[in-house]
Amino acid sequence: GSREDSGMAFMFESHHKTWLVAKDNAVHLEGCAKVDQHGALNGHFYHSGSNDTFQLRTSGNKYWKADAHNIHLVSWADGHDKPEATFKVEDAGNGLVSIKAHNGKYVSVDHHGHVSLHHEKGDHQKFKKVNC
Repeated sequence: GSREDSGMAFMFESHHKTWLVAKDNAVHLEGCAKVDQHGALNGHFYHSGSNDTFQLRTSGNKYWKADAHNIHLVSWADGHDKPEATFKVEDAGNGLVSIKAHNGKYVSVDHHGHVSLHHEKGDHQKFKKVNC
C-alpha cells in the first residue's frame, strides 16, 4: 500500500465518554481535550502509514511508542518507522475501534483514567474514533 499522511486530525473517545490526550510524554485519559500553548488540542492525533498499520502522532509531532505495558510519546527520531511505534487500528464493531500495539496488546483504559496495554479486547479496549 501507499504511505500517506492523512493530514486529518481525529480523537479517540473511551466508553467512559472521556478522551485520550497527550500529556507529559504519555497518553492519558481526560474529560475533555485542552488547547496547549501552541494552539493545538492535546487530544488531536494524526496517523501516517500504509494499509492498516499506522504511526500515530500528536499535533506536537510526538510519536506513540509502546513498551510492554504503556504508551510513551517520543521524538520523531525515536519513533519514526520503529516497530514499537506502529499500531493497527482494528474494527471493534458498532462503529468502534481497538488500537493494537506491535506486541499484540491493546490500548486499554480503566475507570481511574489510566491508559495501558492489555491482551483483553473488551469495552475498556474500544474507542470511538472521531474525525475533527
